[in-house]
Amino acid sequence: MKIIFIFIFIFSLLFAKISFSQTIYDYGFKKTNNISVRDSTGKILRHAWVGGLNSCQFSDIDLNNDGISDLFVFDKTGNKSLTFINNGISDSTDYIYNYYYQKYFPDFNGWVHLLDYNKDHKNDIFTYTNAGIKVYKNTSTSSLKFQLLYPILNSNMGSSISNIAVTPDDYPVFYDIDRDGDIDVATFFGLGSFVEMHKNLSQEQYGNSDTLLLKLRYHCWGDFSENSINNQLTLNITCPWRCSTINSGKATRHTGSTLLAGDFNGDNLTDLVVGDIDYFNMIKLTNGNTNDSVHMIAMDTLFPTAAHPVKFNSFPVASYLDINNDNKKDLLVSPFTSNMTLAESYKSIWYYKNIGDTVTPNFDFVKPNFLQDDMIDFGTGAYPVIYDFNSDGLLDIMVGNYGYLDTSYYQFGYLKSNFRSQIAVLQNTGTATNPSFHIATRNYANLSQLHLMGLYPTFGDMDHDGDVDMICGQSNGSLIYFENLAGAGNIPIYNSPIFNYKGIDVGDYSAPQLFDLNADNLLDLAIGKKNGYISYYQNIGTQTNPAFQKITDSLGKVFVVDPSVSYTGYSTPCFFKDGTQTKLFVGSDLGRIYYYKNIDGNLAGKFTATDSVLIFTDADSTTLFVKDGVQSGVAVYDFNNDGYKDMVCGNFSGGLTYYEGKFPHNYNSIEDYQQLAEITFEVYPNPACDKITVDFEQNYSAMLHIELYDIFGKRIVTKDVASVTNTTIDVSSLKNGFYICRLLALDNTNKWNLVGTKKIIILR
Repeated sequence: MKIIFIFIFIFSLLFAKISFSQTIYDYGFKKTNNISVRDSTGKILRHAWVGGLNSCQFSDIDLNNDGISDLFVFDKTGNKSLTFINNGISDSTDYIYNYYYQKYFPDFNGWVHLLDYNKDHKNDIFTYTNAGIKVYKNTSTSSLKFQLLYPILNSNMGSSISNIAVTPDDYPVFYDIDRDGDIDVATFFGLGSFVEMHKNLSQEQYGNSDTLLLKLRYHCWGDFSENSINNQLTLNITCPWRCSTINSGKATRHTGSTLLAGDFNGDNLTDLVVGDIDYFNMIKLTNGNTNDSVHMIAMDTLFPTAAHPVKFNSFPVASYLDINNDNKKDLLVSPFTSNMTLAESYKSIWYYKNIGDTVTPNFDFVKPNFLQDDMIDFGTGAYPVIYDFNSDGLLDIMVGNYGYLDTSYYQFGYLKSNFRSQIAVLQNTGTATNPSFHIATRNYANLSQLHLMGLYPTFGDMDHDGDVDMICGQSNGSLIYFENLAGAGNIPIYNSPIFNYKGIDVGDYSAPQLFDLNADNLLDLAIGKKNGYISYYQNIGTQTNPAFQKITDSLGKVFVVDPSVSYTGYSTPCFFKDGTQTKLFVGSDLGRIYYYKNIDGNLAGKFTATDSVLIFTDADSTTLFVKDGVQSGVAVYDFNNDGYKDMVCGNFSGGLTYYEGKFPHNYNSIEDYQQLAEITFEVYPNPACDKITVDFEQNYSAMLHIELYDIFGKRIVTKDVASVTNTTIDVSSLKNGFYICRLLALDNTNKWNLVGTKKIIILR
């Protein structure tokens, strides 16, 4: 009797908690970095699920208000911001990724500098805006907060006040160039090969650094120029204009340079480091005059050290900050290009430690993959697919990619690059309830030898011989078939690839998935593609001899293009079963993960697009708009067997993020609770033995959703129904005890709302 009372008490608490939910979601996810991953050497990757890095800029900022400078990273690939907490151990690069602080930063495009312009010991934000610069003031107290102070940063040009023209592909200098105590600005002039310097008059006018009061001081700062067609610099030039009169006949267009200012030789004069679009090195210019009238007298094309100079295949940018907590500024160098298929992306963050001092830096090359060596990073692109490649009963993660940089060359004066695609294997070495992974290989089946780009795998037993075959999409839109010859239960051994499989070609960037869409026990093909639609090829063959017929190039009317931002979609479908229902998540060009339902029996119709997914953070929750990077891929599976689907997302920075499935409902107050009173329902028999019937007492035309939960809040059964008066659910596999049956209805805004909750008992 006492045990029954305890059950009823726990049950009543859970019932009360769930009943106060206002909006009901289908899925809940929370980003985590706690799933263990080891590299091929056995090393645990500390930042495994960060999502990869490609083309990065770095700044320091105190994120958690502990007095220690943490690390802010802006990846130009996907314009994504990442935050790392610095543990502050002296002479150590000891960072821990923490995505919580990312929400405090605005969206950025092109480039970002964090620096303290007003001397309040809080780093502010300088970033690109349309045709110029905008500035956010750091107004943080107990937590991060930024205020847009200058929507566009202007300067006195002599004849007028106008914006400082900067492109997203020019990285300007924000530095106290003349050493008078306030921040000046230097940038390549938008129509020429010369650097213009804008002096800050805040100290002169107000006696402080609180204002950005800029005036164009030099049209040709440093008395040097950059060639308009290559990265050659010329010293001791005569400026083609004076004051505000531009000699347009001599001004040549130049877009694409990075600048870094600092004293690099200990003479207390401002020197400059220049990087250029389509060129591999950085050039240091030495100032031989004064800080007020800079004149560059020498150049070093082997910066920062002759033993290991910067040598990227395209457009390096340097960040100068203390990385290892020794109070000396170090150097990080990464690509700056906007072309995501041009630059190195696998070992693309070079770390140079300052082994000199703060006055006279001396840089020593440490490694080419700062942070990247502690995360999952497969170069350019990452497309996860779930498959048990070694037949051990634990599902692994196969990851296709756009590729690793192979070769670069110049064609008609422009840099071109070739990439070589591979498939990596994250082998699940954990248990059925506690997954962990290690990178078993980066080159599954030695596919790199095919010299392809954009490999996207899918797996299924196409010939019904007991082993699983592989089909790959690629950048040209066709498919490649790999027959598995190994036999059931063995590590796959593939026959020679069959290119242009079945003559299927969807245009560009085929992203196939083998899935039985029409429930005829034959694997069909759903193929995502660059234009944002999904093609459907029905398998009209047999289990041993598949044959595919194109049904539509617009399956379910799925379309993942945002025409206000892009003309491409790069759809990557992931169909999956949730109970008996087929659901669909789709990755896209802009990185959003789209969710569709109402699929079964509706292949000729329009799938229902919905935001009925909840992403939990440490402080709040929002509908699903994953922002882990562009050109996303997605895979869904319950890795820890807790009844909630987990989600793994890839993106074009080459990494993965892991979202653990959670109870997908917000808990609100009783005042917020809204029940759809027009629907009544009963559940019987109660107690039940093998089956229960849910009776709606009327024919309700909208979609209804039934869920069963145990007393611990674990969802164990789901079922969707429509246009019926009752439905039966098999509960024969459930243990004796108390359960909750919940009924939800889809309203006219495509949101799930709670109809009601019933208590049931299973007793045999």
